[in-house]
Amino acid sequence: MKLHRFIKLFFLLLFTFSCQTDHFYLKNRVEDLKDIITLGVEKESLGVSFWFWCLGGGLSYNASTKGIGMRGGTIGFYETGGHGNINILSADLIGKHRNRMGSSYLIQNSIQHRPMYRNSEREKGKSFDALNLLLLVPIPKQNQKDNAGCDAPLHLETSISFFYGIRLGLNLNELADFIFGVGGFDMLDDDE
Repeated sequence: MKLHRFIKLFFLLLFTFSCQTDHFYLKNRVEDLKDIITLGVEKESLGVSFWFWCLGGGLSYNASTKGIGMRGGTIGFYETGGHGNINILSADLIGKHRNRMGSSYLIQNSIQHRPMYRNSEREKGKSFDALNLLLLVPIPKQNQKDNAGCDAPLHLETSISFFYGIRLGLNLNELADFIFGVGGFDMLDDDE
């Protein structure tokens, strides 16, 4: 019985001090939950990759891959590459069609996330790029307009495909945002 009273008091104080209405509080926690998991089915994809933040890669071609599922806070359609060139090694050395963001060849590896239908500012802010050399040397993003670079969240993600495939992942930044959000602190500044 004491635990029940403690829980009621906890949530009463939480709502009081977080300055959010019940509606916005619950809506924001649901949005935070959506951001945590990646579960998608993709087409026009080939290969295997594994990512932890900006480290990882594999042997994969995802420059024109389109997916449907849950990724980066989007439930719906997304793209995993094709927005910009990698431009680390010469395009002549790699081949122009394989030098697009989203592809990984052990030497240079990249991944992207772009919601196809950006319905809100929240979804626009969840786009990211990751680029590295030799699976372990992240390349920092030079500026906002530069697609090649690393501005990915701390996440774990893997994909496997042969034209059609699956992508699974866990976003650790968003998990922390959800946990802190329960206490009323918006770590990633993405709540309404």
